[in-house]
Amino acid sequence: MAFSSKVDESLIKLLVTKGTADVVITFHQDNQKVLNRLNEASYSSRGERSSVMKTELERLAAKTQKHLKELLKGRPGVKFDTKWASNQAFVKNADADLIQKIAGIQEVCKIREEEKEISTLQ
Repeated sequence: MAFSSKVDESLIKLLVTKGTADVVITFHQDNQKVLNRLNEASYSSRGERSSVMKTELERLAAKTQKHLKELLKGRPGVKFDTKWASNQAFVKNADADLIQKIAGIQEVCKIREEEKEISTLQ
């Protein structure tokens, strides 16, 4: 199977050996433009600034993540979570076919393996 250039090479290797992976999806439209625009505006209080920022970031995430959510909704065995603060999505147990479908979504920029937390506690 030929993978989209949106799929990270190490993720492809993992899929070949394991069949599924937990992945992070990054979108073309990141939060930086929204944050830059908001930093140039003036607000009456810190609370107002925070409220406007949250609203604008949620709006961006809803727009860019819409097609991914539609694809994943109700898919058996696949769990996902989306984050408005980073405008990313996290998908558990994605197989190669699903990853290719995700890569076909115009708003998706990159798909990589989710990094596992490494505990330093013994």
